[in-house]
Amino acid sequence: VEIWECLISVSLENPFAESEAIVMEAMSMSGSLDRMSGAVGGRLPLKTISSLVDQDLVSLSLDGSVEVCKDAEQAIQDDGLVEFLRYSESSKVKAVVVRDLLTGRFHDLGVLEEEGKGHKGPVLNPEAQKSSRSQMDLDSVNVAELIRPVAGRVAHELGSSSKTVLSSSRLLKVTSRSTEASVIYRWHRRQDGISLPTPLQESSLARRILEEGAVPELSAQADEDETKREWPASAELTSLESIDVASKMIRRVERGHAKVSKKHLRELVVNAANSLDELAEALVTEDGIGRARGASVVVGTEFEQWRAVQDVLKSAKSSCVLLSAFTWKGFSDDAASRINESLPEGCELLLLSGEPDRINEPEFARRTEEYGRALSDNGAPDNVRVEYTRRACHAKFAISDTGAVWLGSCNLLSAAPGSWVLES
Repeated sequence: VEIWECLISVSLENPFAESEAIVMEAMSMSGSLDRMSGAVGGRLPLKTISSLVDQDLVSLSLDGSVEVCKDAEQAIQDDGLVEFLRYSESSKVKAVVVRDLLTGRFHDLGVLEEEGKGHKGPVLNPEAQKSSRSQMDLDSVNVAELIRPVAGRVAHELGSSSKTVLSSSRLLKVTSRSTEASVIYRWHRRQDGISLPTPLQESSLARRILEEGAVPELSAQADEDETKREWPASAELTSLESIDVASKMIRRVERGHAKVSKKHLRELVVNAANSLDELAEALVTEDGIGRARGASVVVGTEFEQWRAVQDVLKSAKSSCVLLSAFTWKGFSDDAASRINESLPEGCELLLLSGEPDRINEPEFARRTEEYGRALSDNGAPDNVRVEYTRRACHAKFAISDTGAVWLGSCNLLSAAPGSWVLES
């Protein structure tokens, strides 16, 4: 860290700026005290005149002539005399702050009080990440940030406010010297198994180091209790990739966004068709046994789709999820009945609403809450939760913790019972 000893100029707000401006303009126009005295009936504002003289804004000669300083004359011509006088009075103060070379932030001297001796544990000596004062252009220093740690003390000393000190300070001079600061952290383990560093003694330096990630070793840490495995891509994914590449290239050619030969397009289509044949073969081989056997296509109304979803719910042991793009509380009685029929006792069910048009419907959150209350009123179990997805989503699926999955086009939480709309 560096200790900066600074000389600061603070322009204080003048509460008498308006009255002084009136007197100064009168003096400038009259040119002498005699003419000004005659204009005001012989009663000169001597206290205000004395204040202006003390501030070197006005000078008086022995013959009574008046001379206004050049800056004030310019302010009169620019019609900005009041603002000029409001901040014409300035005071010089000394301020001592600490600048850490990890974040470049400024702190009060209190951050140097913590002692690192006698504490057990690894000691880190991170290298400086910011330039030292000798390498800095002082014109680039944000004076408000520099003086912020001691703004309260300076304001009290000048009889002003911290806001005024922060907004009207200028750096006149600075000297610095290098030293070291110790910050002690301890590891706090949360219930979720993540360990976070926390300062043993709270300070702005300790907080800034963590907030800005200045020391990588002080990042949050989690126990490596997961087993990581990798599998080759399944035949389904390989087939989907081939179909996706072929369909996108055909669309690009049709729209004039790409120029390729017909031979290349035929090759892409043939590859996609071959990948489907390979997929069909892979699903019935020994490696893929069981996957094709358990898959089925369901085409029908919401009634048939609900029956398929109920099979997924029945397969759950402890938890399952059902995602629908929309909800409609008017049909919640039918949904509650089907959930009661199929959800195993003690099994948790999370109902999610994707609300894909949430940008145009700010009431989507309230609508989701109302649907949850309607489900409960219609007898849905207590272990059924209703929430909306973090992001807009148009997907529809159900999945249980045993791996059973339903993927479909039907919004089950908003589908009308008895509808004749075909879904798949």
